[in-house]
Amino acid sequence: MLVCAVSLSACNAVRSERAEINKTTKFSQEEYQVAASPRVTETKKVKKGGGRYIVGKAYRIRGKTYQPKEDPTYAAVGVASWYGPNFHGRLTANGEIFDQYSLSAAHPTMPLPSYARVTNLDNGSSLIVRVNDRGPFAHDRVIDLSARAARMLGYDKNGTAKVRVEYVGKARLDGHDEKFLLASYRGSGMPRFEPGATQPGTLLAMANPSIAPAEPVGDVLEDRIQLALAGSIPVPEERPVTYEGLPIAVANDGQPFQTAMLQPLGYRADDMPSRRVANAFAAVDRKPQGPPAAKQPVSAGSAQLAAEAVYVRLGRFEDGAHAEYVRQSFADLGVISLRRVLEDGAPVWEVRLLAAGDIADDLVRAVRERGLTGAETVGG
Repeated sequence: MLVCAVSLSACNAVRSERAEINKTTKFSQEEYQVAASPRVTETKKVKKGGGRYIVGKAYRIRGKTYQPKEDPTYAAVGVASWYGPNFHGRLTANGEIFDQYSLSAAHPTMPLPSYARVTNLDNGSSLIVRVNDRGPFAHDRVIDLSARAARMLGYDKNGTAKVRVEYVGKARLDGHDEKFLLASYRGSGMPRFEPGATQPGTLLAMANPSIAPAEPVGDVLEDRIQLALAGSIPVPEERPVTYEGLPIAVANDGQPFQTAMLQPLGYRADDMPSRRVANAFAAVDRKPQGPPAAKQPVSAGSAQLAAEAVYVRLGRFEDGAHAEYVRQSFADLGVISLRRVLEDGAPVWEVRLLAAGDIADDLVRAVRERGLTGAETVGG
């Protein structure tokens, strides 16, 4: 009994580990005309997910009107800031709990929750983050990252950075996406994801392509990144922002606040970005099954068929991870391939669907309806 009591006590101690909290918030209710969201926990490890999927109505902050909307083509360049200890443990705009130690962000108009790739244009590092809050509303900034995300992109000490923000797709509601987000990181000293060389979601052994890696990309990156990010989250001595995230009123239009039930990963996956994200999770979680099979000799008949084949080219992508998302997202339409080609002298990834001549037009139409409007038929 004593051993059990000690064990339970230890478990409770771990669960209740307190986060680095700054209760002297810079948020001014008088300035922003909305009450700050309540802090519901001060523990370091907060509950994941639990929010709802929302787009939201137009709203006005500090004299500027914002119109949230679903825009699969969204991309913007601007200044990013970050927020952390002042808002850790508070409710986000969609009912989740803000976690400064997670890879999350606030954006003024994206649907919540969503995924967005953020690239630091000063050092080239980039990362996909979970957008689950509204903001920032100071100095025309385009996005506000969590303290951990800002640290990974290398601007936590400066406070701001020039970034490119690109919408990726709808996020899963249960919030269990840490490995996926870690696997999306690209920066100095980290291996780049190459699609098709091994099982999707694994690292390519660049020095020897014939050797398949033994670990999934999520596990490998998590170990290395956790070591690099060990320690407490720094707070800039002179933070140039006057606001660090979106406060929300718990009640909305007089209606009681409700959190959504957890949804399966594929919820509302009827559009290309959502399907792409859903399949990317499967890729990250999937264990590799060894090196690729040896290539078999091609018969003369097979070569002739290949030469006469008609393909639907879904697109060409500089980002190998993006190409892999597309390949998996459209695999239900038929035999799909991914190959590396040169475009204007630069290597890109091309995704193609094999199509019999009589259905090629139907396939092009289906692909375009699902978001890839540049799809077209090409020869073998």
